Amino acid sequence: MMSDYNSLIKKYTEKLRDDPRSRTFAPLGEIYRKLGLYKQAISVYEAGIKVHPTYSLGIIGLAQCYFEIDEYQLSYNVLKPYLNLNNDNLKYLNLYASVCEKLNYIDEALKTYKNILFISPRDEKAKQFINRFEDDSISAISYVDDEPFEIDALDTGLNEWSQLNLLDPLGNIEDEEEVPELNDQSEQEDTRESEVDDKPLFSHTLVDLYVDGGAIEKAIEILESALENNPDDIRSIERLEELKASLENRNNKTSEISIVESQERDQEDTEEDDHDNLMKVFDQNVAKLNSLEDEENTKKQSASTSQSISEADVIEKVEMAYSLFLSHINKKSNEYLR
Repeated sequence: MMSDYNSLIKKYTEKLRDDPRSRTFAPLGEIYRKLGLYKQAISVYEAGIKVHPTYSLGIIGLAQCYFEIDEYQLSYNVLKPYLNLNNDNLKYLNLYASVCEKLNYIDEALKTYKNILFISPRDEKAKQFINRFEDDSISAISYVDDEPFEIDALDTGLNEWSQLNLLDPLGNIEDEEEVPELNDQSEQEDTRESEVDDKPLFSHTLVDLYVDGGAIEKAIEILESALENNPDDIRSIERLEELKASLENRNNKTSEISIVESQERDQEDTEEDDHDNLMKVFDQNVAKLNSLEDEENTKKQSASTSQSISEADVIEKVEMAYSLFLSHINKKSNEYLR
């Protein structure tokens, strides 16, 4: 059995040497962790996360190593910065909630377990924690300003990983490979065996989560189902009436908004039609004015032409009269000189 793991370790290590950007660091680190070789596992995970800082399997693996060696604060510092990127990752959320429990960050753990319950309504650990702590208004201790997990401060641990392949900056992303199952004592301790109840699970916390998410209809279904099993539950009855009234009010508002929007659209259509009609009349009037202006210009051109002809005739007549006058003067001058 051990020889199989040795061959896998050799295989993954060679892949990482050939391609430092490969994601095979995750299964390699997992093998080391499950074998209890935490120093090697942490070294591998840290080197891989420097290349793939948001790779969830690498982050979870490194945080799990710190958790199992009781370095809860380090585990928290690894998980916290990327929590918003893994809000639907149950493995990530469960580990983060467990770390918060260990650090006694009750408020943060409570918020995380509520998220887990929203994704997986049958999670017993989440239900038990919520039922125990949801009425507490103050955490057991105050939060401290934790130093963020600094990727640049990591030790690669494997010198051959320090040189990146500059010819292929993006690298080849390896398909994730199966890691053989080992006897993982920590996973066995976390395993919770419970028979699945055929009746629907119910809690007012779950109802609140659906309401906060805007799924009021789903919350009503849960309450109605719960009242079938316990019709005398006053709290559920009052909550159901409240949600039905809220849903009806929301539907009425939606209907009113639809009516107003329809009226506004009709008004806009009417205004648009009126505008079009007004522009049509305006265009017609402009066309008439243009026609009248063209006629006036034609008349002016005609009058101008006629006037030009009359002026030419007058000039010609004046010139003729002047010529005759000169001829007469010359004639008189000649007679006088004789």
